Amino acid sequence: MNKSVKPEYIEISELLSTEKFDFIDAGCGTGGSISYCKNLFGLKYGIGFDLNEEKINKAKSAGYSTYYANILEINFPPNCVSYASMMDFLEHLPNMQYAEQILFMLGFASKDFLFIRHPNFDDMDYLRNFGLKLTWTDWSGHTNMMKISDFIILFNKFGWLNYRIFPRTLITDSNHTAIIPLDAPRNLNSFDQIENGQKDFIEFDKPLYTQYDILIKLNDKMPEDEWNRITNKVISKL
Repeated sequence: MNKSVKPEYIEISELLSTEKFDFIDAGCGTGGSISYCKNLFGLKYGIGFDLNEEKINKAKSAGYSTYYANILEINFPPNCVSYASMMDFLEHLPNMQYAEQILFMLGFASKDFLFIRHPNFDDMDYLRNFGLKLTWTDWSGHTNMMKISDFIILFNKFGWLNYRIFPRTLITDSNHTAIIPLDAPRNLNSFDQIENGQKDFIEFDKPLYTQYDILIKLNDKMPEDEWNRITNKVISKL
């Protein structure tokens, strides 16, 4: 027997079926990412989901359309929004398999594109050679540290072959506050939190970045100039 669907999830599916919303924001928190995407892409009406009830209540109080809900339990209607955003969200999932499911579901729900912002986990081995690490690579809340190569594997699996990846905020040397000693405590936000902290100055021989913005084109009929216009909006905020 199928597990009964919770009434609130039926409500969400019915609401999405009205095509009232322009975009879905996964891991919306208090609503900041909804506001960011609204300003970035110019579409007004976003609906957000998060599993932090306190943040959802704050977002509702601020006027955002948000729901305390597990995305994996939502029955998304096909092509019900223009796009879906996942800003600093996927790294908090239990593992890559969860990310794969959510990417597929949100791709199913979106007509035009997906927008992802994800921390840099690609340079952990490189920095380890210098006895260093990026702060967020040792946060207990970051349980799904996907690399860019992992994303590409999933995109290819889904047949999403038109994607663009943009690095954000260049790190040139170990003076950057996000670079901390490898043996520093977990869950730090910056080097400044380490009392009497010391680290050697190292100029890196390759570019390192803090984050990546990723766009995936889903609508094969979208004109190239429109796709470039969307892309340029992301580039303008790098």
